[in-house]
Amino acid sequence: MLSVRLVACSCCFGAKRKGLSQFEDVLFAGHTLTALTIKSEIVRILEREVKCVQFLWSVLRVTAPVCELARELNEIRYLWSTDHALSDIRLI
Repeated sequence: MLSVRLVACSCCFGAKRKGLSQFEDVLFAGHTLTALTIKSEIVRILEREVKCVQFLWSVLRVTAPVCELARELNEIRYLWSTDHALSDIRLI
């Protein structure tokens, strides 16, 4: 089903190409992942249950004063618990 949608989008994209800039982000809706979908795929591939534990955000908070990466990850922590999806508004 996805391949049919990609073909349809590529046909529409050909017509819209002239209206886009030289370097344009063109997203495909539906290409998103959640922790649960990643876990379910791992379980399916391994054919056994996998234990998932919560990420220790406290470690990042403690190391943030000396580690730039920890500071940056703390800033975008809200994205982990916020639902989001890609929009194909420029494509369709």
